[in-house]
Amino acid sequence: MSRMSPKRMYRSDLFSPEKLTSTDALERALQELQCILTKDNFKHVFQEILDDASPNILLLVLSSLSKTISLIPWFLESFPVEAADYDATIHCKTISCLSTELLSSSVVEDKELCARHHEIAQITPKVLRYLLSSIYPIDIGSEHHDRKGKAEQMVPLQEENTRTLVRKYFDVDMPETSSEASVLVDHVLQSQKESLKFYLELLCRPGVFISLKERCVTSAFPIEDVKNSLGFVAEPFAHPTVQQMKSAFYIDTTEGFGQWTVIVSSDTENFLRSTYEKDISTFNVAVKKIKELSCGLFTRNNQKGLSGRATEVPIFEAKVSRNLRLVYQIDIIRGDCSEQQEVLEAIKIFGIYTRNQIDNRLWRSMSDQLRQKGVEYWKRCMIRKRADQASKDTFVPVSFPPRREVLPSETENLLDLHPDETAQIHPRLVVEKFFTFSQGRREEAIELLLCEGESKDALRRAQECILEGLWHGISFGLDSHTIRSDPTLSRLMHFAIRLDVTFMNQIKATELSMFIAISQDQTSRLRELGLEFHKIGHSSAALLCLDQYFSRTLQIQSMALVDAIEELDLFYIYVNLLSAAVYQTDPCEDIATATLFGFQWMADNKFLVPRNTWLHIAALELQLRSATSNSDLILSASELRGLFCCVLVDHIKQRINAENDECARSQAFQPCLVFAVSGFCTQPNCPGAHVSPSVIDAGYYNMRIRLHLQQILILQVLRENVHIDMEFRGTKFWIHRLCNALHPPHHMFGSSSHLALSTVPEATKGLNIVKDWMRTFVYRQEFLPDIAFLTDVIRTTTLAFMFDRSEADDYLKHAAYFSMRTPPMYIRRGGSSILPELLAAMSGTYTWSLTAGFVFVEQVLHVIMRQLPIDVGVLCDLVDFLCSSVIFCGRRPGMALLHDITVPRSWLLRFIEYDLSYLNPSMQTNAYHLLLMCMGDLLEQLNGGKGSEYLLYGTSGNLSNVPAVVRHVFIARILKAICLLGYNIHNDLIKNKIRNLLLSLRYEGCMLPSLYSRYVDAASNSWDELAEAIRCSLQHDTMDEMIRLLHKSKAPARGRTLPGVREVAYDNLMDIRELLDPIPIQDTTQSESEQIAAVFIQRIYRKVLRHRRDVSKIGTASLHARIYASCTKEVSQLGDKPGRYLRLFLGPLPHVLICLETIRLDTLSERQRTKKRLKKCSPNETDVLNDWLMQIKKVYRTAINLQKQLSPSSVFHERCDDKQLRKLVEEVNDLVSSLPFDTSSDLSNDLQLAIKGIVVEHSQAHA
Repeated sequence: MSRMSPKRMYRSDLFSPEKLTSTDALERALQELQCILTKDNFKHVFQEILDDASPNILLLVLSSLSKTISLIPWFLESFPVEAADYDATIHCKTISCLSTELLSSSVVEDKELCARHHEIAQITPKVLRYLLSSIYPIDIGSEHHDRKGKAEQMVPLQEENTRTLVRKYFDVDMPETSSEASVLVDHVLQSQKESLKFYLELLCRPGVFISLKERCVTSAFPIEDVKNSLGFVAEPFAHPTVQQMKSAFYIDTTEGFGQWTVIVSSDTENFLRSTYEKDISTFNVAVKKIKELSCGLFTRNNQKGLSGRATEVPIFEAKVSRNLRLVYQIDIIRGDCSEQQEVLEAIKIFGIYTRNQIDNRLWRSMSDQLRQKGVEYWKRCMIRKRADQASKDTFVPVSFPPRREVLPSETENLLDLHPDETAQIHPRLVVEKFFTFSQGRREEAIELLLCEGESKDALRRAQECILEGLWHGISFGLDSHTIRSDPTLSRLMHFAIRLDVTFMNQIKATELSMFIAISQDQTSRLRELGLEFHKIGHSSAALLCLDQYFSRTLQIQSMALVDAIEELDLFYIYVNLLSAAVYQTDPCEDIATATLFGFQWMADNKFLVPRNTWLHIAALELQLRSATSNSDLILSASELRGLFCCVLVDHIKQRINAENDECARSQAFQPCLVFAVSGFCTQPNCPGAHVSPSVIDAGYYNMRIRLHLQQILILQVLRENVHIDMEFRGTKFWIHRLCNALHPPHHMFGSSSHLALSTVPEATKGLNIVKDWMRTFVYRQEFLPDIAFLTDVIRTTTLAFMFDRSEADDYLKHAAYFSMRTPPMYIRRGGSSILPELLAAMSGTYTWSLTAGFVFVEQVLHVIMRQLPIDVGVLCDLVDFLCSSVIFCGRRPGMALLHDITVPRSWLLRFIEYDLSYLNPSMQTNAYHLLLMCMGDLLEQLNGGKGSEYLLYGTSGNLSNVPAVVRHVFIARILKAICLLGYNIHNDLIKNKIRNLLLSLRYEGCMLPSLYSRYVDAASNSWDELAEAIRCSLQHDTMDEMIRLLHKSKAPARGRTLPGVREVAYDNLMDIRELLDPIPIQDTTQSESEQIAAVFIQRIYRKVLRHRRDVSKIGTASLHARIYASCTKEVSQLGDKPGRYLRLFLGPLPHVLICLETIRLDTLSERQRTKKRLKKCSPNETDVLNDWLMQIKKVYRTAINLQKQLSPSSVFHERCDDKQLRKLVEEVNDLVSSLPFDTSSDLSNDLQLAIKGIVVEHSQAHA
């Protein structure tokens, strides 16, 4: 049975000589091979190349592809480590071929070294066979006879000869034992591996690929003929092979071009580039003139002789505009049909100059110099062939057979030129590189430019061409697979890798590194470059880098805290760049944006979107009317703007949504409570980070806050750009997460006392956004869903009083739920709602605030049938807050100062920082017994878990289904809070109640958890032991400590220091933080510029409110919400820099409008009532009522007039005149003061806020 031949890895004619007739064909063959090669099959591929192709092809493949794929590592990593069958390996065959071919090659500089490598490669197989026979001299069994039989058939190697070779080439003696022979085998193989590495690296040197490519191209128009056909030795570098003019640089459509090939010099290209950027009209007329010449339209204005007598090669000028002339000649170049070796006429453009710049003497010298190309060249340049069926001034290019060599008799003696003229002509004749508008010929021009290794100008042009090609091909949104599969881009990347960046401009060199990183999937390098470009303000490159980076990797979920902060910081830069591209740039006017997204400007204000670009693909997905998959897209300016904005906004939405989902699941945002407390966690796929308590400090706490503020800033970008509200994992989700980070479930994670906003760069922006989110949330907060309602209210209120206390009281009173019918579950005994009590408790503005707080807790906990759902962490925070407030606000007989109180440092600093308003001598603190009454039931539920379903924990769970250690954490928190309460109030009855609560947790035969066992064990003995346990509870804690606060006026001169307690004597409450914290407090007050920046963020956000669903509200809350919405809707009319007026417009002004609207409605009602009374009144009352009616009408007219002037849509606000605004507000104040009737609602609060914000602050600002 015949054996089947193995399947070929590539087609057999890929490198056949008849196919490789041009460099393009060779490049295509290499590209096809590159797509086939993998680490698994490269040995088979190169075996086929060795078997079928010429050695030059092997060298060319290794030289070309080693720069784009990992050929060298593949060869070296797979190099054989055994001597057996070494000579049959692809490595041995490759070394043998390379050593032979490169032995006499011109690319080798060190001939002696190469000769030595060649000699070693030749004798190595023989040496290895001999060494192998010495290692295995005999064998056993049947295999021995086979081995011996084969050995007898081999030609014996003379031992003495082998010893000589080993000593000569490997500098060692011949081994005497098999172990020594094994060592020598390893040495020989290693030397061959080094030889292979030497050859492969040699082939990657600059210039080798070009030399090899010339050998491999079997064109019928060889290089030697090119040199001789033009009759001038320097001419091969005068211009590359060209084809019909299509596109280059800024012209990317063939529309309007004719049959003539057009070659442009670098002077012309620079002119076109400059006018495209600075004077588009001049650019258009220049391109129009080039198109006319390409169509052969040689009119009197297009082909006016600039120089050239009867024996000279003529140079022409074409009139571009009144003052611009295009200078060119009719040249003879090689055609595309290389098989027939034809040459044809072409248009070579020297430049576009003003009339004053044209020196006729210089161009006459140029014509004279061109005579050296011979008489035949001159004759061919003079021939014109009229086009059929066209005007008399239209000509077509003429093709000719190849020219013979120029005879010396055909050239005349050249004129003697002035040195200055020679210097100007020389670059145009020899050094100057000419380029066609052909995209396919860009690579040949670059190849020739790189050959001019000593010319810095040539290298600079090569660099520019490579970068222009890469920017054109690698636009925004393209994936790396598409980039690598593009042959043109692959060739450009070959050139890019060969460039010496040491002589490049730093920015250009970095751009080159960017494209290499994109093509090679160097993710970390893209990250570095994106940051580098952002720092220097190169936005388009930064956006391209970061978009490529985040399209490859977005794995925040498993990152550590520090890494997550860096990643979100980078992502925020990225989405801001995207947002700026949408809203701060006009794609029809911005060249950098056009370059980044790959579209081009055309005539008649049209824009070309090439196929396979990101915008084109997006247009297909949107089913744009004129978009087809196989053709470019031509759009008007308005269509381009619409498409650009639509797809980029959708891109922002997709990116941020994906990032938001990652962050919602990220462990960095929430450490695992179970692991931190117990040291282990058995939950599979735990959503929390397992962080050791030893690494948690104040810095860790503030980094968590920073991480949440970073995500809030990122989400705000989405809200501003997409104009939607996200409920799932949106604003509400991250407000709650931020609250949990500020108030962790256990003190080892820190507390608000550790908050240092000066260490959080995003604090100012982030907290201003948080304030706006809270206001919106409050105005929209409803009772449903009821399971999270109380938790949401407490968290929102906590944040409002923490960061926005000056305004919080006002908008919390107008929350949406206060305007709705209160569900029965929130009605306490007596028929009133418990929500006002909660708000009063947390505000501290009333003497009964603490009493209201204890009543609220009683309603939630003590009335068991209610079991109002509430987060257990929020409940414990509330208990801590109430207990600490009683301690700080409670007064003992004859004591008016805070003195001799013992509390945790975190409690003391939180009270000083945020709750100082409770420090009221009249504050009622005696209702704490209500708290102790319901603690027993709560502790019982926490201890066993039964009946604790209403106590929520985490995102969707409750305490009935969590590990026991979680419940123990919250039991310990509650016990510490009530024990500190008893320790500080010195009431024996309360102390006994607290001891009994603790003892109720002891069960027969049950071991108490270590988290709170010390409290229960101490309570079983005496209160004194319990007091000692309280004092020592934070003795070894790194995040908190127990403080005994003493006033200096009452502190004992010499006191006994209690163990576990730090005594602090103070004179002023404001000095306490400095006494507790040795680090000086940094000033975190906001400057006016920072406030304006924060308000600007608010303004952008509020503009989206008009797109949102109107919330159904009634009463005063409805009026507040409606007027506030109308103000935010008209913010844009204030201009780009409203300054302080923006704060007045969005702050006090709505309160003024509320007053006027209330007056207007009340006057209408009062007028109707008065008219009804007039119908039924007696004659004696008519005059009185008519006078009354006149007063009402006067008030109504005044109110309407003021409303028109102060209305948010009034043109008055466009001037941002705060002085006139102040006068109008004073008129409103006078109107309210002089009202002849009582209004339906109290206007004093709104009027007071308006006067304070506009009149009083204005007076102080100008004082």
